Amino acid sequence: MTTKLEYTPDIGIKLNSVTINWRTHRDNVRKLIDLPFEILDRVTHLGDKQTIESKRDAYQNVNGGDNYFFFNFNSDNVLTEIEIHWGVDIFVKDAALSFKNPIQDNVNALTKLTDNYKEIEPGNYFFPDLKLTIADEESLGGEGHNLGYFTPLQT
Repeated sequence: MTTKLEYTPDIGIKLNSVTINWRTHRDNVRKLIDLPFEILDRVTHLGDKQTIESKRDAYQNVNGGDNYFFFNFNSDNVLTEIEIHWGVDIFVKDAALSFKNPIQDNVNALTKLTDNYKEIEPGNYFFPDLKLTIADEESLGGEGHNLGYFTPLQT
């Protein structure tokens, strides 16, 4: 079964028809999704009492598909970011994005919604009006120029 994500800026997502709003508490996200996950929390100490805390739940091969995505949470355990790495059909308003298509095709689909975007580095694009970033496989350290990363941001 294909995993489908519908993203609405400033509101949140719908994952396989389950609505998840930004700032939903981690426990509630888990209950809403009701899928197996792996906790990938990490604390990195930078010295001088500085640390970076990462809280994320990883989902892989859900619904019998070949997919991989994360839900990221802040220090209060509320949803702030989603990272989709492959195997999910993505819809942003009327634009359909595909991991099977070159990054430029995905950029073109999003520019039908807004022409306000910036190529941060080769293959990595930020759309401030849509509050999302997309990147190709090569910019993520892989090979190829197909879509390799989609992340909407709560602001």
